[in-house]
Amino acid sequence: MRLGWLVLVLTGLNVVGVQAQGSSTSVKPISSTTIMDLAPVHQIDFAGLADLQGHSLDVVNGWFALSPDGSLIALKSDDNQVVVVDAEGNVQQVYAAPLDRAQDDLPATFIDAAFSPDGRWLASAHTLGSDLYVVVLSLDGAFEPVEQVFPQAGYPTRVWISTSNEIWLEMVPDMSRDDPRPYLLAAWALEPCDSAPCSDLPMEYPSGPDQDADSFVRVGRIRQDAAITVTQDFVAKRWDLVAGEVVATGQLNALPGMGALTPNLRFFAWRDNESMELRLLDFDIGMDRLITPLNGAYIPFLLLDPTGDVIIGVHVAGDDRVTAWLVQDGERLDLGMYRACNRPPDLAALNLQGTQFVIGCDLGLEIWRAE
Repeated sequence: MRLGWLVLVLTGLNVVGVQAQGSSTSVKPISSTTIMDLAPVHQIDFAGLADLQGHSLDVVNGWFALSPDGSLIALKSDDNQVVVVDAEGNVQQVYAAPLDRAQDDLPATFIDAAFSPDGRWLASAHTLGSDLYVVVLSLDGAFEPVEQVFPQAGYPTRVWISTSNEIWLEMVPDMSRDDPRPYLLAAWALEPCDSAPCSDLPMEYPSGPDQDADSFVRVGRIRQDAAITVTQDFVAKRWDLVAGEVVATGQLNALPGMGALTPNLRFFAWRDNESMELRLLDFDIGMDRLITPLNGAYIPFLLLDPTGDVIIGVHVAGDDRVTAWLVQDGERLDLGMYRACNRPPDLAALNLQGTQFVIGCDLGLEIWRAE
């Protein structure tokens, strides 16, 4: 089966009242010294969102992607549009794939989206029948639209932009492929290659975690460009997905149920499947240690501040509150309740710079900062 691949670039995002990526701000990074200042500062209600022409947007899911400094947030609508808002909830851009479809044509199904580490790009993946679309939004308006079609068999699960501004996707193969294991696709270089050798794109690569015979489980909810697998002997492996290599290991005492990495990938906070303990692995020295007993208190969302000094939990044991633990001594801190929704949160995440904490649910987003 031939799967068409389209890469489209949108330019000229009209950002109103949003600070440029990397600009100075009074917001303090979340850390052990500022954690007690972390509090909700703004809510974005989905019910009031409208596109630039004034048409209501049907956003009912709390999924989102954050730009590195938190100034832009990507949402998804119920009719598969990508909705880009600023941190105050002002709609900046709305699009769906394919971009040139007729008004009555169904849009492609939205799969995933991610900002580039430097905050200059937003990439999203969409599927429609046997076609897979990647749409790239240039946040500085520096590039003209481009499109490429090539044969590919598979379905995307995640998309990300590498530090060298290449778009990567994790792919699940379709039944036409002999190898049923997931693979990686380097789809497009957003900037010219400035050092030889330069790869011809698109290019397929084996998925290191899925090729590893010793890997027993893969930990969920890990950032797009990394992966953590664990062997039956509880050896954790941190993978560089682009290189396809294990770059660090550490010995655990159980199989993780979920976890979170610091942006520098050094620290890994995790809980076991039974939620008996909250622990922290330092990949630099391979040492894992107990932070606090959980005694079965389930934590659906775990977050780590950039320095690995504070672990944040959301909806711990079904309670509509935000909880934090100091890594140094395991002290538990109650940071207060988050907004009431019709169901538990769909997502909770920190921006890459660690200055903004966001909780998303069916009613909207709640933004927390340490100010």
